[in-house]
Amino acid sequence: MPLGDSITASSTGLPSYRYYLWKLMLARGYQIDLVGSRSGVLDGPPLHTDFDMDHEGHGGFETGDILVSLAQWSTEARPDFVLIHLGTNDLCHNKTVQSAVDNLDAIIDTLRATNAHVGILLAQVIASSKACGIRIPELNAKLPALAAAKTLPLSPVVIVDQYTNFDPNILTYDKVHPTAVGESQMADRWFAALSPLLDAFFSAP
Repeated sequence: MPLGDSITASSTGLPSYRYYLWKLMLARGYQIDLVGSRSGVLDGPPLHTDFDMDHEGHGGFETGDILVSLAQWSTEARPDFVLIHLGTNDLCHNKTVQSAVDNLDAIIDTLRATNAHVGILLAQVIASSKACGIRIPELNAKLPALAAAKTLPLSPVVIVDQYTNFDPNILTYDKVHPTAVGESQMADRWFAALSPLLDAFFSAP
C-alpha cells in the first residue's frame, strides 16, 4: 500500500513513483498487488497506464487526516507492506513536527491492528524549496528514533531516505511535487529498501 499525500498520488500527465516501482518489481520477478482505495493520479490520467494503479495517496492530506480513515482503508485492503511518505503538508499547514511524529506513531499502530505482521517503510520525506520546507530536516531527523522504537521482529519499520540528494530545484516542478525524474529516483529508493523484505516474505514457509 503506497500511503501518503499528493506526492504519493502524483498528478495528471506524470507517471507517479508507483509506476517506476511497479516496473522494478516486475523486472525482479515479484508478483505484487498494489492496494488502496484510490487509482491512477490526481486530476486526470497518468502518463502511463500499464501498471497496477491502486494506492492510498490523498492530495493535501496531513498525517492526522490519514488517521481518520486509515482503519477502514487498512481493513479493506489488508496490506502486507505499507510505504509511508507523509508530513510535508503538516509542516506547510503550520502543524508541529512533534504532532506529525505522534501521528506517524499512531499510523503504525493502526496498520498493525489489521495485520500484526505488516512491514512498514517510513520515508524521510523529499526536500521542498517552499518556505515551509525549511522544517523538513527537523522532521526527518526524528524518524529514525521513531522507527527504532516501533520496529518489531515480525513487523519491521524501515527508514527510507528520500531526502538526501533530492534537489527540489531540479527534481520538482513546483518546489514540492516531483517531476518524472524525481519520481523515478523515489522509486529506486523504495525498491532498494523493499526488495530485501520481499525476498524474506516470499521465501518464508
